[in-house]
Amino acid sequence: MARCLPSSFLDRVGRELYCCPVKRNPTPEFEAKLLAELAARTKTLRTANVLSLKCPCGKVILPPTPALPHLEDRQRGFVKSRIRRHLRDEHQLSDHIIDIVVSRSYAD
Repeated sequence: MARCLPSSFLDRVGRELYCCPVKRNPTPEFEAKLLAELAARTKTLRTANVLSLKCPCGKVILPPTPALPHLEDRQRGFVKSRIRRHLRDEHQLSDHIIDIVVSRSYAD
């Protein structure tokens, strides 16, 4: 029977090939600041001619896209879904928190 060497499970650099993403546990103050700034940036998209959104963490949520008046509702839904996906995948936030952030981002 062939024996598996530990090195066979490692790539060339010496890191594991399959690793689980580490869940971040941000402090509540940092999380609140990040969400408040993201909501403020989202509110500025209402009057923009070009929709472009970058999270305060540095990742691009929405690349520059022209805002079309006849597609306003669809683009709004698209932006909401991109925000939801980013907050869920990158920041591991709960759906409840994401719903609050998105609703406040689009509240008048």
